[in-house]
Amino acid sequence: MVTKSTLCVATAGVVALAAAVMADLSASASSESDGLPQQAHHHFVQERQGFLVSTASAIFASVAPSIRNITEAIPHAIESGEAMHFARENWLYLILTVVGGIAAIVFAFRALFVPFVLIRRMEEIGYIQEKRRSNEKLAMDTKLRRKRGNLPPPFPNGWYRLCDSRDLKVKDVKNIDALGQHFVVFRGEDKRVSVLDAYCPHLGANLGIGGKVKGNEIECPFHGWTFNHDGKCTNIPYATKVPEFAKTRKWTSLETNSHVLVWFDAENREPAWFPPSLEEVNSGSWTFRGYTEHNINAHIQEVPENGADIAHLKHVHSPLMASGTDLRATRTEGGPRFQAIGEHVWDASWTPGEGIDKHIGFLELVHQMTIFGIIFSPLNFYVSAQQIGPALVYLKWRSLFGQGVFIQSVTPVAPMEQLVVHTVYAEWKVPTWFAKFVMLSEALQVERDIMIWNNKCFVDKPLLIPEDSLIGKWRRWYSQFYSESSRDVIEPTSLDW
Repeated sequence: MVTKSTLCVATAGVVALAAAVMADLSASASSESDGLPQQAHHHFVQERQGFLVSTASAIFASVAPSIRNITEAIPHAIESGEAMHFARENWLYLILTVVGGIAAIVFAFRALFVPFVLIRRMEEIGYIQEKRRSNEKLAMDTKLRRKRGNLPPPFPNGWYRLCDSRDLKVKDVKNIDALGQHFVVFRGEDKRVSVLDAYCPHLGANLGIGGKVKGNEIECPFHGWTFNHDGKCTNIPYATKVPEFAKTRKWTSLETNSHVLVWFDAENREPAWFPPSLEEVNSGSWTFRGYTEHNINAHIQEVPENGADIAHLKHVHSPLMASGTDLRATRTEGGPRFQAIGEHVWDASWTPGEGIDKHIGFLELVHQMTIFGIIFSPLNFYVSAQQIGPALVYLKWRSLFGQGVFIQSVTPVAPMEQLVVHTVYAEWKVPTWFAKFVMLSEALQVERDIMIWNNKCFVDKPLLIPEDSLIGKWRRWYSQFYSESSRDVIEPTSLDW
């Protein structure tokens, strides 16, 4: 017999699960409607989603017997000829049970098949929180007041990610600030991507704010002037003739590996090299599995330099994920927290390229995990990475579950603010749950580094011991991306910087 208490408990579980799925769907909807990168509110939505999902799962597990009682009572009511009476008495609970079942299917589908997305704003991580200052104030104060050291020029010469191909559909227009420049990026009806100076040379309107794609050209929102892929003005609605000199700057761009890249060179030279093509990504044989995005308060050189800093791997990254990202809690006096249970073990090497590959640094990384002192081989991870110029890293990985690639990009939003994005593609046999686990693990490890990057001083002449020799070697390799006209960082004197 189905009691009212049984039905009430089952209903609570159904409602909680449905709420979790709605939160999951709302997070996805906000990403799809607003454009995936640069969503400041997205992390809040994800935290709410995670809370509801965990709550719903716990409640659903506890009420499963109650739901089973309901489903077992239905055939009995039919056999006894009391089906209509049972339906009239319990119609609300029957509807909620059906809704809960559908919600559970949707939730399972999203957990197993929908790509992973994690976006972190600068003030959310990497700082020691204080009661008297908001996170935003703390991040800004640190940015303004900390000692920076003798910094290299903020914008090395090379290729930089502006956006992902999937976020720039036909006739889409984006306004992107990076590298001390303001770009308008658009895709014409011929599917070709164009990158121009954002400001119209007529009266300075921003083509990326209100501009529209007409055919394969972009129309200024102010007076209707149109500019083609090369930046040449092709039409002025109220003029009988378009001046030959009416043009805006065209930036050399490239669409490859599912990214839209722009070439930046302080000497205005043409590209000296191009990023290698990831054939598995460009052919579609490896599919998109998600991405993470972090805003970092640091100079661009700090981020890729980690690849040659082998010694920091054991100290910062050996503690288990359960230790968190706050470096005050990841280690104890005896070593990594939870070391008795397990730890991450790393082995890495870095070498610079030569000749036509001199712009590439090669990193080999092996990750193992020990459980009670025994290597847990299913989580062995083998990475062959290429540092491509100053801002791109391609990390191809192999595991028990298959292989894929992390594409890391570092784009300077300002001299001391970097947008770091990790995008994952993997072959079809890699389970989505495993890809999500890998991305979450990678994000947690990066956030440990961010606590250091956000607060450190750049030391241009570091005190290195022989075991740190790779750092000096890496800095000599990286110096090739600076040139005579690369300008220095200007120390900020106000909040306007």
